[in-house]
Amino acid sequence: MGGGDSAPMPYQPANQAGADSAYYSTLGSLTQQNQATAATANAGYNAAYSGVANNPYAQPMVAGTAAAAGNANAVAANDYSSSNLMNLASLAGYGMGGQAASYAAPMAADAATLRSYAPELIQLGLDPNMSEYNFGLKQTQDTQNVANAEQGVAGSPFAAGATGDAMAAYQRNYEASRSTKYMQALQALSALYSGASGLDTSAVDALKGASGLNIDAANLATQGASLGAQGVDMQAAGAAMPYEAQDQVYMDRLAALDRLVNGSTATSANLRGDVQGYGNYLQIGQSATQVADQATQINNQNSFLGGLGQLLGEAGAAAIKFIPKG
Repeated sequence: MGGGDSAPMPYQPANQAGADSAYYSTLGSLTQQNQATAATANAGYNAAYSGVANNPYAQPMVAGTAAAAGNANAVAANDYSSSNLMNLASLAGYGMGGQAASYAAPMAADAATLRSYAPELIQLGLDPNMSEYNFGLKQTQDTQNVANAEQGVAGSPFAAGATGDAMAAYQRNYEASRSTKYMQALQALSALYSGASGLDTSAVDALKGASGLNIDAANLATQGASLGAQGVDMQAAGAAMPYEAQDQVYMDRLAALDRLVNGSTATSANLRGDVQGYGNYLQIGQSATQVADQATQINNQNSFLGGLGQLLGEAGAAAIKFIPKG
């Protein structure tokens, strides 16, 4: 850089003082507005946190859930008791079912015994093979023959007539009593089969009753197990209620704290922007001042060096005049 050269000065925006005043005034108004907003928001967040942290219903809620837990335990104890009673009833039901089933076999055996008498009744009452008839007819004939012999007329026409009359009388008597015997036999058979059917029905009913008792016993056992499980669940739920209630209180407090922190961070964001704006504004001014100072120093150095060079030049010219010529 020559002695006549000078360092350029930095650009200075027009009406710097006016712009500075307007910018500073705007930043001041914005800062006041943000501060007011932050104060209001922070007060609200603090009030919300205080309300949650000091909730007057928190402890009553814990106490109430503790009481509910006690009630749940009492209900669970009742369920256990009911379960035990049902289990006992189911055992009794199984016992009665087995006893009822044991009655069925003897009744079925009795029915079989009654039915075994049917052929004998048919034979005696209905005489299907004419055995009774033939036996009576032969007995009548033999009796009359003996009588004829005793009377000394055996082999005579009179004896033959007497024997024929006796056999004819037997036939008439047999036929006369046959319908009565038929009716008696049929009534006896009807009563026998009715009794056997009744025993069969009773046996079936006994088996059905035994099955029903077993089913009822199984249902009671199932209900007893279900009540027992419900008792366990209720007892577990009752034990967890106080803890869950207290834990919920703590979770509410932590959530309120999170909201407080987030609210404070959100409301201070604009303030941080204002501070950054102040910093940027001051940095611009400091940079411009530093550049101007550097340019002034350079120009001062150039001016000093230019004067020193001129002085040395003049001194050299004067010295040349005093040098002798050879």
